[in-house]
Amino acid sequence: MQRKLLFIFIVLSLALVGCSFHSAKVETGKKLDQEKINQIVDGETAGSQILVWFGAPTKSTRLGKEELFVYKQCTTDSSSITITAIGHTGSKEKCDELSIVLNENGIVKNHGFVPAPK
Repeated sequence: MQRKLLFIFIVLSLALVGCSFHSAKVETGKKLDQEKINQIVDGETAGSQILVWFGAPTKSTRLGKEELFVYKQCTTDSSSITITAIGHTGSKEKCDELSIVLNENGIVKNHGFVPAPK
């Protein structure tokens, strides 16, 4: 009986020593200011003003004579749990995305904003 209790104690001790939990929140990209987004006027706002408000885009692509600016601000919540030899890792990424098309004269042709899901 004592050997069995000692064995159980050792197994439980080893299992508890191997337990860990980690959680992290990581933000990437510059926060997109909703007030500035609301000030963008298609056909009027200059691309230079967009750069002043939001800085360099996350991605810039030429579309013939037009240019696409994409701004993304993402939050990633990740967690991991390890119990001795068993582990699990998970993460959820939520992104705000602002897309702006500039015409050949560098003026906003159109734009769109998609907020991260709640």
